Amino acid sequence: MGSRLEGFAWATAGRREAPHEIEKKLHEQRARVDLLPARPRFLFVIREGADTDLTLESLERQSYPHWKAVVVGAGENPVLADGCDWIGVLASGEVLNPAALFLFAAEIGILKPDLIYANEVLCHDGWKRPSFLSKPGPSDLTLWHLDYVGRPWVISRSSWISLGGMPAGDHDLLLRAREAGLQWASLPYYLCHRRWRGVLPAPDPETVRSHLVRRGISADVRLDGARLRVTPRVEAPLGHRISAIICFRDRAEWTIRAATALSRIAGEIPLEILLVDNDSSAAERKRVERGVEGLAARVIPFPGGFNFAQMHNRVVAEHARGDVLLLLNNDVFLDPQGRLDEWAAWALHAGVGTVGMLLRYAHGGVQHGGIRARFGGEARLVRVGHEQGEDALTTASREVFANTFAAAMVKRSTYEALGGLRAWDVANGFGDVAFNLECVQRGLCNLFLGGISGIHLESASRGLGYEYWEELEIERRFPGLLQRMLRSDLGLDRVPEPDYSLRDFLGQYTRARLRRSAPWLDPLRTPVKKILRLAGMVLKGARQT
Repeated sequence: MGSRLEGFAWATAGRREAPHEIEKKLHEQRARVDLLPARPRFLFVIREGADTDLTLESLERQSYPHWKAVVVGAGENPVLADGCDWIGVLASGEVLNPAALFLFAAEIGILKPDLIYANEVLCHDGWKRPSFLSKPGPSDLTLWHLDYVGRPWVISRSSWISLGGMPAGDHDLLLRAREAGLQWASLPYYLCHRRWRGVLPAPDPETVRSHLVRRGISADVRLDGARLRVTPRVEAPLGHRISAIICFRDRAEWTIRAATALSRIAGEIPLEILLVDNDSSAAERKRVERGVEGLAARVIPFPGGFNFAQMHNRVVAEHARGDVLLLLNNDVFLDPQGRLDEWAAWALHAGVGTVGMLLRYAHGGVQHGGIRARFGGEARLVRVGHEQGEDALTTASREVFANTFAAAMVKRSTYEALGGLRAWDVANGFGDVAFNLECVQRGLCNLFLGGISGIHLESASRGLGYEYWEELEIERRFPGLLQRMLRSDLGLDRVPEPDYSLRDFLGQYTRARLRRSAPWLDPLRTPVKKILRLAGMVLKGARQT
């Protein structure tokens, strides 16, 4: 074992392995090498730098022995050594888990892919404070916006040669591998450690633009700060129409604000706003009608009990004239920086099911960054809910399993092909999840746009409730997809190492319980922090005097 790797914190998500457990695993793997279905020979190209020796030490510690390494300087192209079957690239200072090559070899022997990659650990403050980066399966939509493959990856020698190597970098090679239709495989293990400065760099716009041209996709590609924005071009935008459906009951001020904010970001594609009145008082309805004068808006009555699915199904069938549908809650207020054209362009793109957006609470915290799944605890169900973490990927556009229908677009043809929303069993809760997962089952991708955002007063109109039967129906109908959701997630810290300290219990557990049982406390978090900070400053000043 290399001296610099003594005591290195090899990460197992959820629990650290003790040194004796690591050594036992590596010893067993070394004894099983000859039993593998295939024994590929790896060549790793290492970009020279100050910590090249650390990367080489991690290779020397591998339980799988069939590998070589070549160190190249900046801008140099490697000469492939004879007898190598698979090629990988590492930067100076990147550290492979000692089981990495054994696991790669096992997967290659079983699946016989052309390219294989794994999860990684991003380390803050040197090698401290690890964050687990879980990666989804192959996704063109995500790869256009973000190089989520990162490290480690290996590609077959024949594929490397046919693609011409990687003169333009990792991301260019990955995009060309997608163009060539190569078979990809992903491993759920965390097999590479690298230092992380808190920002995942955006792909090179020209690289992505060239890739889309080769694919015959007409799109605008531009950098927006640290984020890459890709927008398909819509042929004859005036030939399309967006039908925005906003359901409301009373709360005229919210409905007017939602419709006005929506109108302000309308672009070239014509927009109609359908305001569905579910038994509002005469005074509130009149306020809404007066408040939307001058907008392309109509008020449509829907008397009777609140049924989110039925209301939308009927409005789409009887009133909507658009070929793009926007489902928008009346307590969602879109930011003026967004553009409906960009949103609708993705909804119209071939192979896309739903298109969602970033929603925040009024105090700035993330309310929706895609929909994820987690283990259910006391309910013994897979719990499905919004991704609310704030991390390097929060504003990145990417493929997700599902988007909330508090603010989402979908082609009318897709909506009708799926039979609309289910009004009988998941009418008001989890109907959006069911629709999204049905899209996935039919081979469509659901896209989350991090560059379009808004404020959501979550459940302010309808209130909160525990929709147990609806959640049970999702688990019953989509067990396979829920397992994929549990184990494939693009965010950070999805499986943190457990902390059983009293401080953790009083802090994280109690705070989580309060947020669930008393959501009205959440908006008070920011002002309370400011008050406590001010009180601390006052006390500090008093002690000094």
